[in-house]
Amino acid sequence: MDSSLEIAGRLGEALSQSDQAQALRDAKDAVEDNAQLIQLMTDYQEQMDKVTQQERMGEAIELDDKRRLKELHDKLVADPAFKKFNEAQMEYVDLMRRINEVLRDKLEETET
Repeated sequence: MDSSLEIAGRLGEALSQSDQAQALRDAKDAVEDNAQLIQLMTDYQEQMDKVTQQERMGEAIELDDKRRLKELHDKLVADPAFKKFNEAQMEYVDLMRRINEVLRDKLEETET
């Protein structure tokens, strides 16, 4: 196996074992185990789709639809499991961003 691919495989393994990846898996499991939160997420997505469709069609968005969307959004972002999932997701994405920066910096060194 090419040494670059071997190193990439080790990096992938290290990432999958990182604290950030484990926190994301745990948070995802907590969300998936919460039927009430799953329903809330479904309701929010359906309401968002409805409002988006109305906007796309140039239709006026009813005040009740706007209120319902805000209400669902507020409940969603207040849910502890959802908050934890979002935080874990942001931490994981930040780790990936930092890794990409390091890789990009190293690649730029070889291209100049």
